[in-house]
Amino acid sequence: GIISIAEDITKKRAIHNKVLKDKQFLKQAQKLSEVFNIEISLESQKVKLDKEFVTLSGLDNSFKNYTPKYLLAHLIHPPDRLKLIRTFFLAVKSNVKLAGDIRVVFRNGTIRWINILADLFVDELSHKKSLLGTFIDITDRKNELLQLKEQKGKLDLAVSITQLGFLILDIKTNTVEVSGNTQKIFDLNKSKTVFSFKELISRVHPEDQSKVEKAIKFAIENRPTYPITHRLLLPDRTIIWVNAR
Repeated sequence: GIISIAEDITKKRAIHNKVLKDKQFLKQAQKLSEVFNIEISLESQKVKLDKEFVTLSGLDNSFKNYTPKYLLAHLIHPPDRLKLIRTFFLAVKSNVKLAGDIRVVFRNGTIRWINILADLFVDELSHKKSLLGTFIDITDRKNELLQLKEQKGKLDLAVSITQLGFLILDIKTNTVEVSGNTQKIFDLNKSKTVFSFKELISRVHPEDQSKVEKAIKFAIENRPTYPITHRLLLPDRTIIWVNAR
């Protein structure tokens, strides 16, 4: 005859299906957000990369695992290699996150920026150590930041040459943020960059304060670009003329 046992695996099956579903969601999320997984074994010195990234970058896809040496030579932009090595050894030695922005070079010559974030992981059974994490393509965001930095550098240079001062009035808090040249023009405290509007208006010549306040109120209510020429009365009683716009 036949002797058999039966087991109700409904719950196990539901868990199994949920795991498969979650994996599918994760895979789709990775595709949409361009987030890729990375695993660096500290025992075997092997690196696992997502197949999607391997295809995208043009790396030799005949390897299941890559060596750090291979990736440094064939993927990492030369100026960023030393930076990555230092970050890697710091993460391993001090048990901190491996985190940073580095450039990678695809086989077609395209240079992309990626942000990498990984933590040290110790397998409970084998006690083998590895760095597990993700990296994401941040090229567009990085390029925008670099352009902003370049533009700010040009603006700072122009401001320095023309000796213009900038003021930003926060209408809600009634505070004013000033640039370095404004500190000089108004003879303000050099250790501060934010002042109350009352402090700043106190530097305006008493006979011109009403005119300046009316001009600011008119600008807030009607949104025009307004020019106004007025006097400053500095703490040493020096009077200077300024043109504000």
